[in-house]
Amino acid sequence: MTGAFTHIPRAACVAAILAVGQAQALTPLPPCDGIESDMQVWDLDLFAQTSAGPITIEGYADPYEPGADGVYGYRSKSIQALHEFNGVRLVNCATRRILALNVNAHPSEVRIALSATEFLRDDMQAGRNVQFRDVRSAAKAVYGNTLIELRETEATCGCDEVAAWN
Repeated sequence: MTGAFTHIPRAACVAAILAVGQAQALTPLPPCDGIESDMQVWDLDLFAQTSAGPITIEGYADPYEPGADGVYGYRSKSIQALHEFNGVRLVNCATRRILALNVNAHPSEVRIALSATEFLRDDMQAGRNVQFRDVRSAAKAVYGNTLIELRETEATCGCDEVAAWN
């Protein structure tokens, strides 16, 4: 056998290849702060767990930024309800259902308010899984008609990042 690697045992070559693959797997994912599907997202956190997976919570807003002409404004939206939206979203990572709350509040304030409702209080205090329908009921009870329900067609950056935390 001829070649540059004839003097290196086969097991050592395999170990070297595996080590390179492991080093690549440890590369951190990019942070989720930024723009996703034309919406600004920030301050990602885990809200709760369901039996099927996590529910994330993060800030969610229609960015106010300069257009091609240099004039500031909101981006046009394919979903009209998100035009000039400024609030928080909760994402059920297993089903990709989204509850968007058009409230002027930080995600941590929304977490406290929802967790204190009769729908979620006992399960969240005990660290048990919650039902997404109970999260929706809590959101409707606390924030009323500011709730917009959406379904994402792709995985969100937040769900990908939370999955990497575990």
